[in-house]
Amino acid sequence: SELYEEGPNEANSDLIPSVDPEPPIHGENSSSSSSHMAPSPPQVRTS
Repeated sequence: SELYEEGPNEANSDLIPSVDPEPPIHGENSSSSSSHMAPSPPQVRTS
């Protein structure tokens, strides 16, 4: 996060919160990401 505090990245500060949650999703929450992908197929069938 320190690198983002440099200044020019301040504009990206809004993206930082979004980027921070992503890495954990790919890591510990990998199962959670599967849950997000699971709901997609069912929705298609419902359609």
